Amino acid sequence: MKKIWFDITNTPHVHFQLALYRGLKQRKDAYTFEFTAREFSETTRLLKDHLGSSFKTVGGHHGKNYFGKISGLAMRTLAVYQQAPNFDVSISNGSESAIWTSWLKRECAIAFGDNDQARQWTYSRFVDFCFFPSAIDITILIKQGIKKRKATPVQRL
Repeated sequence: MKKIWFDITNTPHVHFQLALYRGLKQRKDAYTFEFTAREFSETTRLLKDHLGSSFKTVGGHHGKNYFGKISGLAMRTLAVYQQAPNFDVSISNGSESAIWTSWLKRECAIAFGDNDQARQWTYSRFVDFCFFPSAIDITILIKQGIKKRKATPVQRL
């Protein structure tokens, strides 16, 4: 039985990833699931409303300045690596911590993106599969370091 790990780092990702979870959960006994989340805005509160206490909070927001973001990312990545459950596949909306942890543990990482302004370059070399809206020109993603064979345009999710 495959174990899927969802790492949720931002409020808009909650409903998106829960929809994926519910779809996968309908496949009886095919998967088990684990969730981690970053304490930021309403992310953990929304998860608590939907999952109760069936997730682990790892890390938080470290401000808007460059140094805070870099140090926060480094601290969360270390914490996620240490606290991540055993898993076969990670699913995130571009969570560097989940993707880098998957790469270090030699497990599959799947990322979903929703815009061409995000920092795909920070994880592009380490992710196994990326899904983006077809409205985003694939050449932009390739310039950000995502290999064409890893990027999958999606018409509708």
